[in-house]
Amino acid sequence: MKIKRLIKFLDQRRPYVKIPDFTVKGISCNSKDVLGGYVFVAIKGSAGDGNDYIAEAIKKGAKAVIFQSPGQCEASPKGDQVTRSPGKAVFIRVKDTRLALARLAAEFYGHPSNKVKVIGITGTNGKTTVSYLLEKILQQTGSSPAVIGTINYRFKNKITLAKNTTPGPLELQSLLARMLKAGVDYCAMEASS
Repeated sequence: MKIKRLIKFLDQRRPYVKIPDFTVKGISCNSKDVLGGYVFVAIKGSAGDGNDYIAEAIKKGAKAVIFQSPGQCEASPKGDQVTRSPGKAVFIRVKDTRLALARLAAEFYGHPSNKVKVIGITGTNGKTTVSYLLEKILQQTGSSPAVIGTINYRFKNKITLAKNTTPGPLELQSLLARMLKAGVDYCAMEASS
């Protein structure tokens, strides 16, 4: 997917300028996972700050960096403008990097949540039980269901141990895209608070 298409719906502070329309190979908010042609989203969390890893992401091949506040990191430009360092990455400033990551993931994976019927299950107790019951009911009706939950993520005889009850936006969109490709039509998903 081309970068200009991928970032089209981001809440950029200024319209992007002079961005070479390169092919994006992937997206990551973890600099350790960045490969050549990736977009790196620098998210400031409670324990760490993605802005501290921008230089590492660029060194590993990130061609674009999505960041939120100028001055949070030494590598980011200080103004609102989208800039590009020669031979380095394009910097794109947005209002909210978490929202940007969710939008980028949905666009990159083709908006699979618009095609798979997702049933969200919330609450303090019973989410896993309800997801298993829904899975069995849907199977009995001839559907091809999947489950994303506390114990595992499963569909079409594929089981992956769950890292989190509710995966982050990149993992979730990737998982839903794989489910859709495998023929899943419903997904019962535990949603943690």
